[in-house]
Amino acid sequence: MPPKKKSSGSAPVAPVGFVLDARELELYKSLDPKIQEKWRIQGQVKDALLGYASMDVLEEKEQLVFGTWNPRVLNPNQVKKLVESFQTEGLERFDLNTVIPVIIPKRFVDQSALVKDPNDPEKLPVFTMPPEIPQDTPIKCAGGRHRVEALEVYMKIIHSEVDEVVTQLDTISKKADDALTDDDKRDWRELATRYKRLGGIKGYGGQWMVAIYDEGESLELAGNLLKGDNIELAQHLSRNATKHVYMETEEEKIVMEMQYIATLSPAKREERIRALRIDTTARKKASKLVTILNSNPAFLAIEQLIEHGPHFMEMPDMNVRWLYKHLCGVHGGLMCAGITGMAEMLDLCFSQAPLSMATVEDLLESRDTLGTDVGGDTLEDAFKSTSQNLVRAKPDRKHIRQLLQSTTLLDYIDSAWNAHMTKPAQDSFACTEDADYMCAYEQYVMSACDELQEYVKREDTRKEVPQTLLSLLDDFPAKFKFISLNYLGQFYGLPVLTQGPLRLLAKHLARIPEALKEISRWFEPLIDYMIAFTKSTAAPSHTLAAINALVGCERLIPKAPVSAILLGCILDEYGACLHLEREMLRVSHTQRVNNSKELGILFPDEKSKKDPNPPTPSNIKLRPGNSIVNQDDNANAKLQVFINFAEELVNAMRANVRARDPMPLQRPGNRDKHGIHLVLSTSWPWRSLIPNSRLREISSIAGAATLEQGIIDEYRPSLLVEDSGALRLRMILGERLKKYLKVAHFVRKSASKQRKDSGFSFPDMLDTSATVPDTFFVGDALVQLQAELSKQSDATLVQNLVKTIERCHLCWRDPSREGGSKSPPLDPKVHDAMEALVHAIEANVHKHYNAGPDESSASPSFHTVFRGTGETTVLPRGKRAPEFDVRATSSPDDSGSQTPQLLVRDSNRFLERGDGVSAIPSMSSRFEDQRSVEGKKRPQKDEVRAISAKKQKVHDGVSGSGNRVKSSGAKPRIFEQS
Repeated sequence: MPPKKKSSGSAPVAPVGFVLDARELELYKSLDPKIQEKWRIQGQVKDALLGYASMDVLEEKEQLVFGTWNPRVLNPNQVKKLVESFQTEGLERFDLNTVIPVIIPKRFVDQSALVKDPNDPEKLPVFTMPPEIPQDTPIKCAGGRHRVEALEVYMKIIHSEVDEVVTQLDTISKKADDALTDDDKRDWRELATRYKRLGGIKGYGGQWMVAIYDEGESLELAGNLLKGDNIELAQHLSRNATKHVYMETEEEKIVMEMQYIATLSPAKREERIRALRIDTTARKKASKLVTILNSNPAFLAIEQLIEHGPHFMEMPDMNVRWLYKHLCGVHGGLMCAGITGMAEMLDLCFSQAPLSMATVEDLLESRDTLGTDVGGDTLEDAFKSTSQNLVRAKPDRKHIRQLLQSTTLLDYIDSAWNAHMTKPAQDSFACTEDADYMCAYEQYVMSACDELQEYVKREDTRKEVPQTLLSLLDDFPAKFKFISLNYLGQFYGLPVLTQGPLRLLAKHLARIPEALKEISRWFEPLIDYMIAFTKSTAAPSHTLAAINALVGCERLIPKAPVSAILLGCILDEYGACLHLEREMLRVSHTQRVNNSKELGILFPDEKSKKDPNPPTPSNIKLRPGNSIVNQDDNANAKLQVFINFAEELVNAMRANVRARDPMPLQRPGNRDKHGIHLVLSTSWPWRSLIPNSRLREISSIAGAATLEQGIIDEYRPSLLVEDSGALRLRMILGERLKKYLKVAHFVRKSASKQRKDSGFSFPDMLDTSATVPDTFFVGDALVQLQAELSKQSDATLVQNLVKTIERCHLCWRDPSREGGSKSPPLDPKVHDAMEALVHAIEANVHKHYNAGPDESSASPSFHTVFRGTGETTVLPRGKRAPEFDVRATSSPDDSGSQTPQLLVRDSNRFLERGDGVSAIPSMSSRFEDQRSVEGKKRPQKDEVRAISAKKQKVHDGVSGSGNRVKSSGAKPRIFEQS
């Protein structure tokens, strides 16, 4: 091979065997793609511009329409800021930076009265319409609502100041010439100058320069405000960033992004969402937007709100904090399911199938008479056929948007809802077994229907609706009434989507966060670890994770409405949920880990395995907390047991994902492994990970399942006791899901006997075959929950007081802290005084709640923890371990060594072991005695609607042991398929 020639210049030499296409290295001058996109939109907007004119926006205020292309609602604070800007910087009526964009069809404008170049404000023509156009025609503005409101306030101030100046001038002018002083002359000159300035501003009145854009081929916004890319142009006009202009908020950014994405094709939609997710600027400035985009149910729920008109955009609650809390929080999955269900009911009210009010009245009258034939069909068949006709003739979405944007149908419905929903009815929201709610619900439907019938017949209403949609408007009241009162409907009892029910559903679910977390763990047992370990916006909420786990459940049919079933059970059994919420505030178990590093004790490396002194729960440094600690003489042995559990689980999971001869997790050899059922039920996607990161993820999931199984053994069996809300919820959920199980396989045992698979089983495999507890009434459960929350608040105050004293170095046995401990033991006298203080506070609280001293019972205990500074452990105690109620602590004895302390609960008091550590006796007052009266349920109301008896034959449930589910007036469960 000849030697390489040395390069004579600075140009790079291509390596041997590599053909370099020089054209790929050529550079051309080009602008940033974002700037090019911005110029493209500006060019299209420029083509749509018809010209400029002057408009008295205060005189035309009644005709101006705002909010068509953006969710911007009137903000009084922004109006106030604009008024202050007018007063300090002047009023720029005829500046191109403050022009108000008006979008109107070309034929509605006298184009001869427009100018293309508004250089001289004095020569700016006045906006006029041709004589044949009605003078009350709406004028749609793409921005300027806050400018108009601020201008109105400012002009009122100007008028009052002019009147004040005129009064002062009159006072001076009435004086004789010889009586005028030098001050009067100076005041006259100043007032005259001020009068000229204010009079000039007053003379212009409400005039403001407007830019007229053609609502025709260029924007194509008539009839379909969300068509294709044209919404970009309208949103571009509504986004301004200069003074005198309302600045775009984060809420508007989210809603407008959703509004734009909803108009794109599936491919462009995915591309836009992907771009937003990876955009670092959006991630920093609008992390909540990224979270919503990563949650498909939350995205779809907001899309539903946006597509159903300005009724929801004008909600004061429609902000980032509200959306993020209720759509991505603990109850986010159920909230999204509820919005989807109510939106589907509202859409059916616009069905193109004809339905008269007389037909609906006949159906409802037959329903009330319990079972008379309707036109030759049975009552049930008549309701089903009518409902199916409405579903088959589902209207186009653009027709729904047009009707909602040109009418105020939803405002009338929402007004009726607010008028008839009393406090007891709101507490039992969407529970059709509750007489208070159903009475208020039917009154709401009847009242709204009457108002709608009058509204759709009004001439001004029909004038705003296109002729092709008048038939849908005429039939809307009848369809609304039928959809709302269809007792066989999947969403019966749930109102159509308006502001009032939306807020109430959010408040309803937000009241029971701990209960929803626990219910979610029944289906997705590792959700707490998924949220803790993921540490990103991609982690699902608790209820959404439960829905995902049920969707992926292999035993359920693919089309099972799991989200509707879960939400329906929560709403039907809200009293049981309140009872469970109260119980979860009392539950005590080992604290769950917060990060994967804390799982290190379950996966020692090779070096630690060879160490003759392996790590123990007492010398492993983890976060301190109020978790129960299992620290006894067999701590090392128990740690080794958990290490073995985790190792077996990791080996089984790795065998399941190996390339050759994978071993299924369901094989008989894995059936008894600790935590295997939790791994089988989780939706944590460990099987689809790339090989390089799969082992790390498998270890995290296996460790989480190992610890969670131990925690479940600690508290859940005692939670699912007789007459508990948890047991009722669990059994009813099992019965509803049992209807959607796949066809069972039979195993022939003999010629005459066959064994069929049992009903739905939960991942924890706990047996709940017992009689379903009676109904828990919402009113009683609310009172008990409030008492428990009040007690928890008092306990937190006392515990914080103890922690404050313990942190003070003057209270320590060794104030100089020579031992090096961060939390050394307290001085014995200080400890005794603090214990006496806690006793006195608890006695005072007991006296307050019992309205007087009670000599027959001891003071309540807040389970206050004193000096709990020992290193904690993550190992659960398990169902066979003693019941530890507070953490073990370590305090140095006289020799300087650490002596482990252990507090074990025995009956109703704590026994002290060790020196210098104590706990307050367990509560024996009315707080704890409430457990004995929880089983006393208020009797069912005698007045149950006749329709409840009609529904009982179809929807009676059966418990796991063959016992009937107890219910008063059994109804078709909300959200279940008929």
